[in-house]
This record gives sequence, structure tokens and C-alpha cells, in this order.
Amino acid sequence: MLRFLRRALLPPRTPEMPGAEVMRFAHSARATLIFIAILGDLLLWQSVRDPDQFRVDAADAFAVINIGLLSVDFIITLLFLRRWTRWYQPLLSLCICLEMFTAIVWVQLTGTVSSYFIAAGPLMAITYRLAFTWSVGFVAVLSLIVFHIGAYALEQAGVLRQAGLFATELGGAYTSDSFRATAMISLIGSYAAVFVGANTVATLLRDKEQMLAAARRAAAEQTEVTGPGRLSGREISDYLIGELLGRGGMGEVYAAHRRRDGREVAIKVLHPHHGSMPEMRERLRREAAVLARLSGALVARALEFGVTPDGCDYIVMERLHGEDLNAYLRRSGRLPPAEIADLLDRIAFALDVAHQAGIVHRDLKPQNVFLGSDGQVRLLDFGLSRLEESTGELTRTAAILGTAGYLAPEQARGDGRDLGPHTDVFALGAILYKALTGENAFPSRNVAAAVMEALERDPPPPSSRVADIPPDIDDVIALALAKKIGNRYASAGAVAADFRRALSGELAADTRARARALRRPGGIGLEDTLSPVGAPRTQAE
Repeated sequence: MLRFLRRALLPPRTPEMPGAEVMRFAHSARATLIFIAILGDLLLWQSVRDPDQFRVDAADAFAVINIGLLSVDFIITLLFLRRWTRWYQPLLSLCICLEMFTAIVWVQLTGTVSSYFIAAGPLMAITYRLAFTWSVGFVAVLSLIVFHIGAYALEQAGVLRQAGLFATELGGAYTSDSFRATAMISLIGSYAAVFVGANTVATLLRDKEQMLAAARRAAAEQTEVTGPGRLSGREISDYLIGELLGRGGMGEVYAAHRRRDGREVAIKVLHPHHGSMPEMRERLRREAAVLARLSGALVARALEFGVTPDGCDYIVMERLHGEDLNAYLRRSGRLPPAEIADLLDRIAFALDVAHQAGIVHRDLKPQNVFLGSDGQVRLLDFGLSRLEESTGELTRTAAILGTAGYLAPEQARGDGRDLGPHTDVFALGAILYKALTGENAFPSRNVAAAVMEALERDPPPPSSRVADIPPDIDDVIALALAKKIGNRYASAGAVAADFRRALSGELAADTRARARALRRPGGIGLEDTLSPVGAPRTQAE
């Protein structure tokens, strides 16, 4: 019973994020319907101005209120609501309230229980919940309830007439206080019922979409990493190429062995179509340089760099045995916080060493964290990494580099000057969120939606998804995923240290206060920097 109510009333576990195209289409459709409603109201106003059948003063009041408010609604929709700005949510909420108010005006003027206009409110509430998000549907239903109670209260106070458009006097049961109260309660119940039904349907559909998408990704990953690849069976330098181990947007990774001594290795080869692209070749060379600089306890050691006979650059690396964190999470679901703490310590150590060496990963995600069978955690795929002494950025082929779901806000803005260790800290926070909840903090995979999430949207606290997560862990996540760099942890080690403190209930009071100052209803807030420039970012640091 409680589980059903939670699913029926609360937001879905996976945050809803309409893409840019969906947003433009939805609000273009809204603008069209609002315009039609304005025309319809004008026609109705003219048709009810006969003083022998209707109260003209009520008709004129209706025209001023409804047509005026819908015109404001139409202008806001055209000018502001087909793209995301900082004013999108408050303006959309205002428009919903305007529309629901006009629906209640119709109900009030034509009779609470006699008008077919009573269907307008529930219909709009269902549409908003299914076509938009939980918060939008909730605003629609809440405004309907508030406006209807307000209309009833004004009736009881004698300010408003009952069915004031059609009748001068009402008699019988229709004017009974108990009858009117019962009608109001029934309608309010219908508003709540349609929201429960629509939210249940939306949540079930979204859960099924997520399960189907996860199954497709898992099937695609399994298909991609099994069997022979295009280079299997060939020789490169002194290496005999074996089975395909993995494939990504940049290249392929093969198992191989060195012919002279049988040593097992892995060879990463650029895709053929990247062979003529200087930027992609430079990324692979940069990755080789990073691997050579870092200890083999932190990365797969680079053994050789070269070019295949057909012009594809490659790196020969030591062969690692184990699995990446993505495969482990897919198999295990969410992890116990104590296990996460141990894993986080090792990831944070590797990241801090890389940062101290002047290397920023910039594409940290579960697929790039390798859990070795020897117990070591190694970082993979430094193709997007930045070296402090680099003279240029590899950002000419795309404005945004990184992976959807793990993009820091500074990455989403496409400004390489703001990238630094704090960028990897944000991605680490997103990894930590997934390990804790089994869900992505930022689930969109569409590029435009992913950028919007990184800049504007906030995941719900982990404890709202998993009951046994301590509130202090929410605070650590809030600081790791802070939108503003100055509010975020400065190092991965600080995240790991505070995570252990949060597990034992020993998180510093000022750290807890800083994190909760970032909060806003529905997620992690976007407040201004809480500390002066140069001040410590958290107690742990």
C-alpha cells in the first residue's frame, strides 16, 4: 500500500528530462491550443451577451478575465517557453496557474455541478503530467485545488454568485451548503485521482523505458566485445592480434601477444576513418604520453606506440584482467555504502595522483574505471585528458567533450579554460551517485538534453531513492555535484574522506551546513559560491 502511494504521488525515481525538440514541439502545440481557446472565448462572449438569457455583466467579466489571462499566457509561451532559460520553470508554473484559473472561472460562472467545463481541469492536469514532468503536473493539480477552494470560499462569503452567468436565482438542493460542499470535495477528489492515475502511468512507462534501454545497451556491449574483429589474426609489429575486447567512438581494443616471448598485451587501434584526422591521432598520442607518465599501479602501462601498415595509430598496453566498473554495476546493481567507501578510496587516490602530475582526465565514467583481478583500480582512456603544459586544447572538432551523464557544468559550456581537477570531481560524484542508487544522476543521452541537465537540472538526493542511505551522504553528493566550481570539493581525496565520515555520522558540522545551504526542493541547489575566493571549500580539505 505504502509502495503504491509512493509511486503514485511522488516523482519517478528516474528524473524526467524532455529534450530540446520535445520542449519546442510541446510549447508550440500549447501556443496553438491557447490561441484557439482565445478565439473560442471571444465567440462565446459574443453569444452570451443577450440580456434576456444571460447576465451581461458576468459575461463581460468573463471576457476581461479569461481572454486577458490567456493572452498573457500566449505571449509568454511564444517568447520564453520554447527554450530553456533560468526563467523557464517559474514562467511555466505561472502559465499553468493562468490556464487553471480560467478553467475555474468557467466552472464558477456556469455552475460547479452543472457545467461540462468541469472536465477541462482534469483533462489539462492529465495532459501536463503525461506530456511534461511530475512537477508540472503537480503544479496543475495543486492550482486547480487551490482555485476551486478559493471560489467556494468566496461563494460562502457572498462575494461571488453561484452560476452567475446563467441564473439570477437558484433554488432547491443546488443552493444547499452541504450540496455545494459535497460537489467541491468531489471535484477536488477527481483532480487528485487523475494526478495519481497519470503519475502511476508515467512512472511505469518510464521504468519500462529505462529497463529496455539498459537491456539494449547491455546487449550492444556484449555484441561489441565478443568474437573476432577486423584486425583479428593479423600481425602488427611483433604482435599477433587476437579477439576484440572492446569498441568505442575513438577506436578498438584487441587482445594480443608478443611473438618473441608470448607476453599478453592489449592493443588500442584508432578506427580507420580517424586515421586522416590530426585531432584524433593527437588524442591517441596524448593518451600514450599520459600512460607513460603515470605509475602502472594507476593505469595500464604503455609499452609501445606505432602506426599500422594501413595508417591507423595504435598503443600497445599491458593486458589487464578483471572488469570495468560499468560491467560490475550492471551485474550487481547498487553497491553497499561500505563497499563503495573502499572503492572510492582507490579511485580517489588514482585521480589525485593524476591531478598532482598535471593530468585532468575529462572523461571519467564507470567504463573508464577498471577493477583488476589483482585488487587494483586503474583509470582507462586518457584520450580526452589535458596536460598542464599542453599549448592547445583538443576541442576543435566539437564544442563539448566528455560523456553524457558525467559532464560537469564547465564542460557543458564548452569552455576549456574552466576545466581542472574539479571537473573530474564532478564526474566522480556522478559515479558515486550511480553506485549508491543503481540509477544515473543525469539520465539523458541526447546531447542537447545532457547539456541542459549539466547546467540546470539537479538529481534528487540519494536517500530519496534508497531508504538506508544516511542523510550525510546526501550532503557529500551535494558538494561533489555542486554546479559552481567554488562550491564543489577541490579534490577527489576530499570526497572519499568525507564519504567515510558521513558513513560513521562524523561529517563536520560546517560541511553539513554548506551542503544543505545548496539544497532546494527537488534536488541539489544552484546557489552562489558560499565561501570567499580562496577560502577552504570544505572542512575535509
